[in-house]
Amino acid sequence: MGKSKRKTEKPLTKMQLDAVVLLVQGLTAVDAAKKLAVGKSSVYRWAQLPAFKARLEAGRREIFAEATGQLRAASGKAVERLIAIMKSDDLADARLAATTILEFGFRTLEQDEFEARIRALEMNLAGRGLIYEVTEAFLPETEHESNAGPETGGLKVKITDVDESE
Repeated sequence: MGKSKRKTEKPLTKMQLDAVVLLVQGLTAVDAAKKLAVGKSSVYRWAQLPAFKARLEAGRREIFAEATGQLRAASGKAVERLIAIMKSDDLADARLAATTILEFGFRTLEQDEFEARIRALEMNLAGRGLIYEVTEAFLPETEHESNAGPETGGLKVKITDVDESE
């Protein structure tokens, strides 16, 4: 019997872990490479490693979760302030505050509807004997990409028939 040629992934090096930290902090791959005194091609090559991708995604999620927590903590006071401004005698400020409240209200409704639609799709897939798996979540890598449009960030999803997955 031949030995399995299954490739085991090596743990990330300290330099690779440092690159993850810099990328999570918002540096571009080029800037991270400069700071680490390595070639940009090294950072791009590391970014293709599954362990590197996983660490980077986990770091980005952690940063996002922290920011979301801070926003939630401040949102009540922000709404109170907007309501107070909306009641002010300065019509320009009152109009801006009212517009802001309405915009965020509409966004909240849209998000609630979006979440309900996703739940309905999940139930529909499950009812048809299909399962789905998010294979990759990605965010824009650079400020330029974040302004390029919705195609620069999102999810890659794999849908599998339950019978075929076993």
